[in-house]
Amino acid sequence: MEQLAVPRIIISGVTPSVGKSLLVIGLATELKQRGISVSCCVIGPNLQQAVLLKGITDRYVHVLDPKLQSQSQMLESLYMAGLGADVVLIEGMSTLLEPIQGGDFVGGPDSYIAKITYTPICPVFDISLNETEAVNNLLLHSKLLPEINITAAIANRLPSEQSELLKAITSINNELIANGKDPLLGVVPQIVNPEDLPSHGIHQTSKLPPISRQFLMELSSIVARCVDVDELLSNAAKAQTIILDDYRYIPATRGCRIAVSFDNAFGLCFQDNLSFLRLYGADIVPFSILADTSLPKGIGGLYITGGFLSEYSTDLLKNKSMIRSIRTFNEQGGAIYAEGAGAAYLCRDFALPDKNTRSSGLGLIPADAAPGDGMEWYFKGTIMEDSVLGGNDSPIHGISTGEWQIKNPERMMRCLRMIRSNAGTVMEGFSPTGQFFGTFSFLHWGTNPLVAKKFVEASSVISFSK
Repeated sequence: MEQLAVPRIIISGVTPSVGKSLLVIGLATELKQRGISVSCCVIGPNLQQAVLLKGITDRYVHVLDPKLQSQSQMLESLYMAGLGADVVLIEGMSTLLEPIQGGDFVGGPDSYIAKITYTPICPVFDISLNETEAVNNLLLHSKLLPEINITAAIANRLPSEQSELLKAITSINNELIANGKDPLLGVVPQIVNPEDLPSHGIHQTSKLPPISRQFLMELSSIVARCVDVDELLSNAAKAQTIILDDYRYIPATRGCRIAVSFDNAFGLCFQDNLSFLRLYGADIVPFSILADTSLPKGIGGLYITGGFLSEYSTDLLKNKSMIRSIRTFNEQGGAIYAEGAGAAYLCRDFALPDKNTRSSGLGLIPADAAPGDGMEWYFKGTIMEDSVLGGNDSPIHGISTGEWQIKNPERMMRCLRMIRSNAGTVMEGFSPTGQFFGTFSFLHWGTNPLVAKKFVEASSVISFSK
């Protein structure tokens, strides 16, 4: 039995595209500046934003997704995210009232997760729009979602040099107070980001935007000046404690080292997977396929994450020593898991759809990676054959990005049966050897943590030192 008692809050939009992602980055940076141990989660498969937030917090960013996880799995993921943290900052998926399939709950994913985790929501709206509409939306949310603690809101995108908006802010506060609601928690000016933030979802066609330290410091300064951060933390502390009756968090002693690709070219994954590897006894060793000359010493497992081959294919192929190191590790029987573009990189060759060219791969998967239909979809999967991830009909859920498909395969096992709602079955999970598992999809190991345990066990067989 464990207790989920960490202070936590969800930042959610009242309407779409209110700028909450940039606001969350600013809040996380400001909390770190104050010496507060902040952990982040994202609702839905926002893996690129998760990479940015990990860089700020230096903690794995967990995904909460009702389309992937059961209620208990999301509670356990949130518990792991909160270990050792002073507060958990959760970035919402879209809006509070976005429709969600299944059940009779009126809210969307953000509201649903707020309900099952007893987490307060801080709503964000665009102040540059009609203030009357903003107030009506806030009041509507409170009326339709009476079981959720909706705290004071943040008004975002205050245009500069518009004195009329100061009157609008006063009007909004007066209206909120008249309806028994708290006045605004903050009013944030329009912030121009030099690079567009990644869109929601899993996309491997363009690299992550750079965010300079100077820009992060400017964001932190704006948040400190314009948002009552102390009140935000006070609201987060009102999250109710939840008793997880059937859950025990018992980390195993360290038994192996697993190298995980993390650089500009690679880094997309469900970071929950890495938390589970650590839980079952793995030391996680980040390395760069772009810049390092060889794999880290003393590893027994290799996890190649998704990434951005179109941007970095030429540079990757120039690193001949790293290519030799990965091939040698495979030949010596090291455990390898590759996903998304990482799996495409290990094929004989892979397509660069935006450049209409092909590039040579490492050849560990005896097939070619061709462009897919680009359709992103959730699936319920089953690992059919024994592999480094388990077998014997082991369940696993995940997301297919549709960015890659296999072409001209030679003989190899396909271990993963993927069932898409109303669209039949796809066989995937390429396993040319007993120690290798590659997939163009992204598997969420939190939907079956024994998958991580199995990979740790496979990675404990050898220790690669060259």
